[in-house]
Amino acid sequence: NGVSTGTDFSWGEAGIITLTPRVGDGDYLGAGDVTGTASGNVGRFTPYDFAVSLNNAPNFVAACGGFTYMGQSFAYNLAPQITITARNAAATTTQNYSGAWWKLADFVESYAHNGPISAGVTLNSGSAGHVAVSCPACGGSLTTSFNGTFLYTLSAPETAPFNGAINISFSISDSDSIAYAGNPFSISAIGFNGGNAQQYSGRGHGKDVYGTMAQVGDSLSMPVCSEYYTA
Repeated sequence: NGVSTGTDFSWGEAGIITLTPRVGDGDYLGAGDVTGTASGNVGRFTPYDFAVSLNNAPNFVAACGGFTYMGQSFAYNLAPQITITARNAAATTTQNYSGAWWKLADFVESYAHNGPISAGVTLNSGSAGHVAVSCPACGGSLTTSFNGTFLYTLSAPETAPFNGAINISFSISDSDSIAYAGNPFSISAIGFNGGNAQQYSGRGHGKDVYGTMAQVGDSLSMPVCSEYYTA
């Protein structure tokens, strides 16, 4: 009777659409195409979820070549790089999720030492901060890298060496509560390149020197050295 109802419509993109009815075969009784009036706005459509992947094997560089003193900053040798992709329910990238449609804000990651750590030692994230995820024209998929420095602080100088390794975790969720299904995403056991993961409790030490008044009036050599605590 001139009316048709359907329930199997789908739209696999983000954003807002309008609907315009028309003849399916583009020819109404041989008279050519016939179209109806466009609807008002339908949507806003959002992604179904986010896919997150780690693209590399990150590691840190020791601050002193073969080791790092506690209290001494160390940085990435190869920083973690992740890709965040907005997807529809068919796991296809929603390419319109970009620019003004991008609703994912910068996220703040948390850091934790991986494994046993000596008493009185605290991991400090130093200059590491939140990761920027702005997407002016990324087509629904954004690749971003981490940055920053880290250090282990200690409350007592007599602290036994240990291997440094860090876990990073963060949640991916936008302002529409569209999220990565496995939240939080974790990057586990980031170690040091070349296996140089030892964290030492160290000090600079100047030895006592003695001399006559004549020597003091001239100069005395003071032996100095650097030391680290072993056990």
